Amino acid sequence: EHPEVAETLTAIGRVEFGRGRLAAAIDALERATRIRTARQGDPCLRAETSFALARALWDAGRDRDRALGLARQASEDFRACEGPLHGRVPTVQAWLAAHRR
Repeated sequence: EHPEVAETLTAIGRVEFGRGRLAAAIDALERATRIRTARQGDPCLRAETSFALARALWDAGRDRDRALGLARQASEDFRACEGPLHGRVPTVQAWLAAHRR
């Protein structure tokens, strides 16, 4: 349940997503999300995990309403970030625009 585990799980989730292994990606990202939301951690890191999970859920055709909510929250969290992660806002917004319900 350590925050560093969430970082590793997020990385694993991204790799699995890139390989098209959506179920494995979702499993890793769900666990990372639980860790990140259980603690008052960095919202920028939470945003990275949330957006990765949103994309995996959407592509798997699972809980698309939740995927959109996660992406919206990630966008808000990225807006609060300083430095390079703030630059992720347009990426998330473009994804949201392309994935409407």
